[in-house]
Amino acid sequence: MGGEVKPYRDGLTNGSAVILIARMNKKEDMKMSMKDRKKMMVRVEDWIGSDASRTDLIEIIAQVALGEYTAKQLKEDVLSYDI
Repeated sequence: MGGEVKPYRDGLTNGSAVILIARMNKKEDMKMSMKDRKKMMVRVEDWIGSDASRTDLIEIIAQVALGEYTAKQLKEDVLSYDI
């Protein structure tokens, strides 16, 4: 998920200062538009369903945090859910 961190020399100080910046892969560099973000939120809401409990949501988040359910798989599941 996270990108690798690469050193970057600051041109304003003739390379004397080294600043670390996070460099993400090309897919992560592309920011999701506000319109796309809202569409995804609606899809997630549909995927979760109206009867999901707080415990259900905590379980999903815990599975992602533990690596038992990857963010990639979660996204695929949400996008493939038929409304």
